[in-house]
Parts: sequence; C-alpha cells; structure tokens
Amino acid sequence: MRILPKLNLTLLALGLESLALLTLLTNQHIALFWELHILATALATFSVSLPGHRWHDRLLHIGIFIFVPFLGILAFLAGPWVIRFLPARQVIPVFESVPPLLVQMPRTPRDPQIRHGQTGRLILSSRVPDHVRMKALLSLQDMPTRHTSGLLRDSLGDTLDDLRLLAYGMLEQREKALASQLQRQLERYQEAVEQHDEARHAAVARSLAEIYWEMIYQNLALGDMRDYAAEQALHYLNDALRLQVRDAGLWVLNGRLRLMQGDHTGAQGAFMAAIAMGFPRVRVQPYLAELAFLRHDYEKTRQLIADLHQETRMPQMQQIIRFWETAL
Repeated sequence: MRILPKLNLTLLALGLESLALLTLLTNQHIALFWELHILATALATFSVSLPGHRWHDRLLHIGIFIFVPFLGILAFLAGPWVIRFLPARQVIPVFESVPPLLVQMPRTPRDPQIRHGQTGRLILSSRVPDHVRMKALLSLQDMPTRHTSGLLRDSLGDTLDDLRLLAYGMLEQREKALASQLQRQLERYQEAVEQHDEARHAAVARSLAEIYWEMIYQNLALGDMRDYAAEQALHYLNDALRLQVRDAGLWVLNGRLRLMQGDHTGAQGAFMAAIAMGFPRVRVQPYLAELAFLRHDYEKTRQLIADLHQETRMPQMQQIIRFWETAL
C-alpha cells in the first residue's frame, strides 16, 4: 500500500513536467515554466525512497531534474524498469583456490606435556606459570641450535630471572663449544703453517671454514659478527681450496657461503665446479634452483625442481616439488 502514494507523486511530477515543457514550447511566460518545473522536481525527488542520511543523493537528483528538464525525470523513472530486464552481470571470483600444501610436523620433544608448536608461546608468555615456562625452555636442549637460538635470545630480556639466566646459560654453552673448537683449530693451523705440512694445513683450514660456517648457520653470529664470520670462512676455505682444488665438498661450502652473501654468480660457479669434481648433482640441484629463482628465471627453476622428482626422497624436497608442479 505504501507504493501507491509514491506512484501518485511520480505520475503527478511527470504530468507537471510535461505541462512545463508544453508552456516552453508554446512560447508562454518563462516564469510559468520554471514554477511548474521546480514543483515537478520537488515531487520527483520526494517520490524516491532513500534513507535520511543519504541527503547528498537527493541533492544529486535535484540537480539532474532541474538541469535536464523532462528527460532527467523520465530517465530516472524508467531506469528501474529497464534494469529489471537487463541480463544479470556475471560475477568473476577474485581469488582462485589452490590445493593445500602438505606440512611435515617436527618431532615431538621428549616431554609429552609440552607440544613443540607451543614451546615458543609458553616461554614468552607472562600468563603461563613460571614452572611451565622453565620446563618449556629446558625442552629446547635437544633441539638444533639453528631453530632455538632466536628464541633463547628473545628470552634474555624476560622479567623472570631464572628463565633469563637459564636462556643465557644455554646460549653461552653452545657459543663456547664452537669457540673452544675454533681456538684449538687456530693453534693447529699455526703449527701446520710453520711446519709446511700441506695435508694438515688443508685439513685444518677446512675445519676452520666449517666452524665459522656453523656459527652463521646456527644463528650464533649476528650483525657485524656474522659478516666477520663469513669473511673468515671464505678466507680459510680459499686457503684449503688452494691446496686441494679438486675437493668437491669445499666447492659446495664455497657456493653456500657466496649464496648467503648475495654473490649469485660466484655461487653458481662454485656449485658447477662441485658437480664437475664428482659431487652428486641431486644434492646441489636445490641450490641451483634457488639461484634460478633469485634470477627470476622461473622456467629454469621449474625445470630443476622437476628433475628432482625421481632423484630425491627427502620429504622436505618432495613438498617443494609438489608445490612447483602445481604453481606452474
């Protein structure tokens, strides 16, 4: 029933607008045209059902009705009926679905009361009881340093003294173990150089390069210390390569160091040299794929990853292979 008053206003507005147009065409007084036109505009505006806060839309309608006589009102009234018969617009989805990635969960720590994925949240949360946080921190002892060093550093600023001291002790213990190895190997290196023992010289230089690399790989060297460790690792690595240039393992380590430093050309050459020296290509190919990806050569990346399909049984690599097979 509410439609009838609106319809009556609409028809009355259209009639007044027609009458105004007729007065204009018959050369009658222009003032009469404007009086009828403005009255028709007002009726047409109020015939439109709009919420109270949409006043700016009413102003827009008034502007259209006044400055486009007759046709403005006629087009506005005919619009809903024309739209009704137009074909519906096809909605194109913005996102496409992708298959879920398989994730290999890490091994559960020995303490069954602490789940691996919750360890970090338990340690860093002040709402967790202190004894639970301490137990969670102790569960990190058997985990690789590469995955725990960041969490141990975050714990150094904790308000709980016992937790902070325990984290510091665990981190210091791991740093001291590498520092002790480094000191012993430096002494042996000096002796080998003084005695001109090339075989021992090459072996100790390799050990020194590997120790410095471990500092980087385990995230125990950060900032300037990380840069220094990388420089020292390359120094001793080049020293070892000078004496044992056909050692494929040394070339692989050289490639990993250069890749970490952003020397993609040097890393590519080192990995190819390792393959030429007899190093299994399947163990180097993931690094070659990473280098191709960094060069934005995605077709080469896909090709290298596809070649690994039958050659590797590492679960982590199988997940990467499946991702690239579906991504490209």
